[in-house]
Amino acid sequence: MQRRPLALLSIANLLSLADAVATWVFLRSGQVGESNLIVRGIGLPAKVVLVGLLTWLLYRIRPRALVWPIVVLLPVLVWDVAGIVLGHAFPAG
Repeated sequence: MQRRPLALLSIANLLSLADAVATWVFLRSGQVGESNLIVRGIGLPAKVVLVGLLTWLLYRIRPRALVWPIVVLLPVLVWDVAGIVLGHAFPAG
């Protein structure tokens, strides 16, 4: 396997994990409720595992497509961080 797809796999999963941690912090503070229907149904840890499994499948089947989870997760994490920095909880999906 090539190094670039492995790096993309790692980045996608780190972004997913960082989003989960930020979401967990906001949920624990009582500032927000979970708006993502899938996460509400399966739970936050299961979401991290599901993203991990799906990105691993992309890594095995179509490694170049790993850029798309990053394109989706990066703005979500920026939104989370902006909420933390500004001291506000923005509703996230």
